[in-house]
Amino acid sequence: MTDFGELRSELQAQPTARRWRWLCRKLSAWPAEELREQVIPYVVGALRRWPVSLCSPPTGWVERALNGEDVPELLAARSLKIEGIWLGGERVRRLVDGYWFSNIEQLELFGNDLGPSGAELFTGTSSLSGLRSLRIFKNALGDEGVIALAESDVLRRLESLEIAHDQITDVGVLALSRGSRLGGLVALGLKGNLVGTGAAESLASATFARSLARLDLSSNRIGSDGLEHWYSGAAPPRLSDLDLFGNQLGDAGAFAVAGVSERLGLTRLALSYNGITDAGAAALARARGLAGLRRLELFGNQIGDDGARALARSEHLSELEVLQLNLNPVGDRGAHALANSKFLSDALRAQWAR
Repeated sequence: MTDFGELRSELQAQPTARRWRWLCRKLSAWPAEELREQVIPYVVGALRRWPVSLCSPPTGWVERALNGEDVPELLAARSLKIEGIWLGGERVRRLVDGYWFSNIEQLELFGNDLGPSGAELFTGTSSLSGLRSLRIFKNALGDEGVIALAESDVLRRLESLEIAHDQITDVGVLALSRGSRLGGLVALGLKGNLVGTGAAESLASATFARSLARLDLSSNRIGSDGLEHWYSGAAPPRLSDLDLFGNQLGDAGAFAVAGVSERLGLTRLALSYNGITDAGAAALARARGLAGLRRLELFGNQIGDDGARALARSEHLSELEVLQLNLNPVGDRGAHALANSKFLSDALRAQWAR
C-alpha cells in the first residue's frame, strides 16, 4: 500500500507515462473512503501541471463507469479515448452524466456506433464545456450529427475538432462553418468523408476562418472545381498546414493552390495522390507564396523529370525540410537535377544522389 508521502513525491516528479500508470494502479487499490475524501482532491490539483494527453484512464475504469459503477478514480482523468466500445442506449448517457466527465479536456471516440442521436446526447450536456479537443472516428454521425455539434452551446472552448470517416457532405461542412460557438477553432480535420466542391467556399467564410491554422480535407471529393472558389476571389483561411491528399485535384488544383499560396502562409502542404503532372509541379515551383514551406508531400502523382527539375530549380522552396516525390515517374534526369539543386538542402539533395 502506498502512503501519502510516496504519492506526493511521485506527483511532484517529472510527469511520465510510467508515473501515470503507477498512479492508476495505486488509485485502484486505495480504500474507497480515503480515496474520495483525501486522495482524489490532492491528485486532481497536482495533475494540473501534467500534460493533458498523459492523463488518460485505463479502459477498465471507463467500462466500469459505463456499466453503472461509481469510479471516483476517473476524476483524475483529463484525456479520454474510447475505442471499439459500444455507446448506444443508456451507456452514452452514463458517460456524459458522469460527475467526473467535466474534467475531460481531450476526447476521442472511435467506432462506438454513436450515430446522430448519440451526437445530440453528447452536445446536450454541460459536462463537455471544458473540452479543448474532440476527435470522432467511424461513428456514422452524418450531416445530422455534425449539425448537432455545430449548434451546441457547450463547445465554446474547442480548439481542435476532427471528424473522420463519418459520412459528412458539404451540408455538414456548411453547418460547421456557420457554427457561432466554434469561433476559436485552430485545427479542423474532416478526413475520409464525402466532402465535395462546396467545402472550400464554406470554409472561406467560416466563423473560425481567422483562427484556423490546420485543415485536413484528405480523402474527400473536392476536385479541381472545389478550389476554384479560393482561386477566383473568396479568401481562404490563412493556414500553416493544409492536407488535400486524395481529392482528384489534378493540375488545375495545383494551379489553384499555387495561385492563393501568398494568402495561406503554409509550412506544410500535402497534395499526394491527386493526379498532378509536371505542369502542376511547375506551378507549385513558381509560387512565391510557398517560400515558407517546410514540408511538401507529392507522392503518388504523375510527376516526371520535367516536374522534378522545376522543383529543383525553385528558389521559393529553399526552406524545405521534407520533399516527398516517391511513387512518381521521376527518372535519372529528374533525380540528377534534385541531387544537384542550388536551392534544396544538403539532406534533400543527398536523398537523390545516385
